[in-house]
Amino acid sequence: MVDILVVGGGPAGLSAAVNALARGRSCAVVGNDYRLNPLYKTKAVDNYLGMRGLSGAQMLARMRGEAEQ
Repeated sequence: MVDILVVGGGPAGLSAAVNALARGRSCAVVGNDYRLNPLYKTKAVDNYLGMRGLSGAQMLARMRGEAEQ
């Protein structure tokens, strides 16, 4: 049993999960394999603050790491 169930493990879903946990709520994220996310296949992304020039796979890995912490 969790307080919040987030559907989708992309940037928005992971951000929602991190924010839920920061506010003292328990949370679970349900989504497809992150390698199926269209962002994963992107070679370089230049419009995410603090992550300029990373590939989509690198960005998702950082986001997943942050959410898992």
